[in-house]
Amino acid sequence: MYFNGLTLGAADASSPARKTVGELQNEPMSAWGNNDVITGLQFCATMQLRTPLQVLLRHGEIHTDRNTKPPRIALEPWEGIWLPRLKTLRELGLDMVEPADIPDEFSKTRT
Repeated sequence: MYFNGLTLGAADASSPARKTVGELQNEPMSAWGNNDVITGLQFCATMQLRTPLQVLLRHGEIHTDRNTKPPRIALEPWEGIWLPRLKTLRELGLDMVEPADIPDEFSKTRT
């Protein structure tokens, strides 16, 4: 998998041309590639004062149907974006602790 924050797709020349995350917004999940590690798409609203409430209320929504386009939530690109939701380490077959399961030293109450 090739991911640098801007493009998604396989890194070899035999694969289809890579597209930016912005170009993939109105494409079904099957067009995103990397089906072995992507379980869905998650909407991430832009947290700005000008972002409409109806967009903010849908922050975190997950789309899992590989054959249909995700719903168009943001009317303007700056309002939010669909991002790939990755499989957990266990879903990938790795018996490891997820980073979210590791205790955060800074969140502990100091006495």
